[in-house]
Parts: sequence; C-alpha cells; structure tokens
Amino acid sequence: MPKTPQAIHLCILHLRAEGSLRSVIVAYPFVHFLIPDDADRNGLVMTTFRGGLTFLIIFLANAPDLYDDDRDDVKMLLTDITALACELGGISYFFYLTENIPKEALQTLVKLMENTELLKVQLLLLKLQKLMDLKHEGLQQQEELMTAFVKNLNYSIHEGLSFLPTFILTFELPRVNVQNNKTVWKDAETLAWEASSVYHSFCSNSMTKQVATSEMVKLLDRIKLFKVEVFLVQLLDSRTVLIANVKDQIQDLFEGLIFIRTFIMSPLDEIGKLILIRAEKVARDAGFLCYSLHSSEITEDVLGQMIHLLPELMENVKLVKDEIMQSYLKIRRSLQSNFPKYCGLGFVHFFLGNLRELLNKKVDAIASVKHLIEVAYNEIEEIVKSIHMDIPEQFDDQCDLRNLRSRIVNVAYEAEYLIDSFLTKVGILWYHVLWLFDLIEELKLIRIQVSELSEKAHETFANNVEHSMINYMVSPAGFPNIDEVVVDLDDQAKLMIDRLTRGTSQQDVVSIVGMPGL
Repeated sequence: MPKTPQAIHLCILHLRAEGSLRSVIVAYPFVHFLIPDDADRNGLVMTTFRGGLTFLIIFLANAPDLYDDDRDDVKMLLTDITALACELGGISYFFYLTENIPKEALQTLVKLMENTELLKVQLLLLKLQKLMDLKHEGLQQQEELMTAFVKNLNYSIHEGLSFLPTFILTFELPRVNVQNNKTVWKDAETLAWEASSVYHSFCSNSMTKQVATSEMVKLLDRIKLFKVEVFLVQLLDSRTVLIANVKDQIQDLFEGLIFIRTFIMSPLDEIGKLILIRAEKVARDAGFLCYSLHSSEITEDVLGQMIHLLPELMENVKLVKDEIMQSYLKIRRSLQSNFPKYCGLGFVHFFLGNLRELLNKKVDAIASVKHLIEVAYNEIEEIVKSIHMDIPEQFDDQCDLRNLRSRIVNVAYEAEYLIDSFLTKVGILWYHVLWLFDLIEELKLIRIQVSELSEKAHETFANNVEHSMINYMVSPAGFPNIDEVVVDLDDQAKLMIDRLTRGTSQQDVVSIVGMPGL
C-alpha cells in the first residue's frame, strides 16, 4: 500500500526531532522505507537514487541546527524535499511489482529522480555557502566535516545525472523528452562544477567572500530556473482540465525559459554579458513563480495565482529572447557570407566521416554539446541516405531536390564551422549553442521534406512505368535513333564529375578506353 502523506510527515517530524547528531543514523532507515530493498528485485538500479535521496534527508533532519529557517532558499529546499518524499511514498506499490509495471509509475519515478538531482545541486550550493561562512569564521572542525559531506555530494550529483538517461532509455518511456532532459542535466552538472570552482577560488584567496557569495546567489537563481522548467513540464503533462485555458501560454513560457537557460549557461562574450543582466532578472522572476506554486496541488486558486503572474513574466521572457535572437542572427549572418557556395553532396560524405571519428573520441572541448552534435550527425546521415536510396535517380535534376541538396550542404558547412570553433581556442560561445539548436531544427525540416519528395517521386515513377507499358503494348516496335545509343566522352565526363560532387550510394565502372556504349 502507498505510504500516506500523513505518515511521511510524521516520519519527517521524528527525523527533525533527532537533530543533527543522529541525522545520518535515522536517515538510512527512512530512505529504505521510501525505496524498499524489493525495488532491486525489479532489475532497477536503485542504489544511486537511494544515495542521492539520503543526502537530502540528512539535510532535512539537521537543517534547523545549521541554517536560519526564515531564509527563503532554505525554506524552499525543505518544502521541496518533503514534497518529494510524500510523492515517492505515493508510488511505493510500484517497487513490489515484478511485471506489468505501469508506464505512469515509471514516468513519475523519472520525474522524482530528476527533481532529486536538481535538489542535490541546490543543496550543494547552500552547503558551499555554509562552508565559506565556516572558513571565514575559523571553525575548522565543522568545516572539515562539511567538506567531506560536500565532496561525497558532488560525486553523487555526477553519478546521478549519468544514471538518469540510462534509466529512461532502458524502459523506453513515452512523453519523456530525453534530448531536452540531457541538456538540463548537462547544465545542472556544469552548474555544480561552477559552484565548486567558486568555492575553491574563495579558499585560495583569489575571490573575496562578498564576490563568492554573489556568484553563489546567481547559481541558485539558475537552479531555480531549471526547477521551473521541471514544474512546467509536470503541469503540461497533467491531465487536469483546469489548465486547458492557459496550456498554450504555459507551453510558450516553457519554450522561452529553455531558450534563456541555454543562453545563461553558455560562455558569454562582451555582447552576451550586456544581455545577461536582463536574462538573470527573468530567471529570478521565474524562480519566484516556482516558489509561489511548487508545493501546491493544481487547484483553481493555484491557477489563479499563475494566471496573475504569467503575463508580466511572459512579456519579460519575450523581450529578453528577442534581444538574444537579434544579436545571434546578426552574428550568424555576418559569418555565413564567408562559407563556400554549394558544391555537391561529396563534401557532406567527407564531413560525416570526419564527424564520426570525432564523436568516437573523448574530446573535452565538445563535451558540453556532444549530444547535440550527435543529433546533427544522425539527422544529416539519415537525409543523405534517404536522398540516395529512396529517390529514383531519374529525379536527380528536379528543382526541389537540387534545392534540398543545396540546403543540406549549407547546413554541413555551418556545422563544420561551429565544430571547428569548439575545437579551437575560441571555444563554445553562447551564440554557437543557439546556432547548433537552429541547425538541428533545420535538419529535421529538411528530413521531412526529403521524405515527402521521395513519396512524390515514387508515385510519379509508378505512373510513368504504367504509362510506358501501355504505350509499348499498343505501339509498333521501332528502332532507336543513333543519338539514343551513342554517348560521347563529354557526356561521360559530365556524369563522373556530377557523381563525385553529388555523392552516390552506388559504384559504377566507367570505360575510359574507346567509345563508351560500343
């Protein structure tokens, strides 16, 4: 039977009554109460999830001894951990099933795992802030204890974020956008690394406490932005009729925040830094929305609050997004003029070969965008394969196909430029990431258009064959004209050059001695 919220709340009250001295001792039984040992019987690797949850429960138990409960970020984290525990207790029946596990339960579990990882990053930031206070005050013993905790927590974050994609792919869960989630998880991991870097800079006296604290606050705002994304996904996935009237607005807000999060989490040049202040303001406003609604069930009152807050937030999101887009497009257009003009699919084959070699290696310079490069590679490969295999050769000179070939080559040139930029000292800048996202969307559109053209070509080919058969049956046989069977070397040379530049899935043997065709 599910563990009721009332039972979970009683357990949490008991935990907090024990205090920090016994928090570790009592946290483990509570975590196993939420995720019983039977969970492993289902083939689920629950060890990582249990480990991450344990850090949160320990914090829940000893927070009153370490933090001021009036701090908004602490209150928010405590409320989130409690809500997580209650929701996990609500699907406890799932862990005892041996077969026919409902997809809904698996999706809920993924959501809880994702929330756990984001809460762990938020906890890491709070702990690092506390560590700076302890170091500043010279409390060495407490500092050493918390340093060990932070080190283990950091390891748990990286382990958990690596575990999530595997879990999702294992169960082939519907409605789970793995690609977008991977980006969120990668950004969360980057954020944890940045927080540790700020702390080490403070410890080495290369950053003052005031500056380090300011940087930590900014990172906390960013993790809140991630949590808003998760909250909005949950809202969009919910089947309640209450959100029907605002679903389109929520979807627009969700997409806008993804865009801003991508910008904020990317390395910035001078142009990007000018926009950052306004983008961070939107992130804080979004965090306020999350804080207002995150612990509530979806009721009419909650929706009323959201409808009241949405218009201003959406307007600010739009303004920042437009400013980012205008700057990005200006940079992109200025660089596009330097790319070579269309020369054929032969270049694309060459580019795919080099890209596959790069993806098979471990290259730190592209680690943060490797998953996006893989998506682009797969899209280009699928398009080229479809052009060669699915469209009859007699349609090669069709205007629509020439246009699609030109577009895929142009995309490949742009992708090559971006990847070269990642690998050089220029590195990955904010507009590079947006550019890569745009190329992927363009490739998806080209793939759809190639598929439509393939269907149209096959229909035309079938009709032509049928028409030819009818003409053959009703017309007397005739001898071909001499110009239909004799082909000069200029024709063959043109054909060879075309196939070298256009690319082909077949191999031909062409005679270069004597007259071809005789």
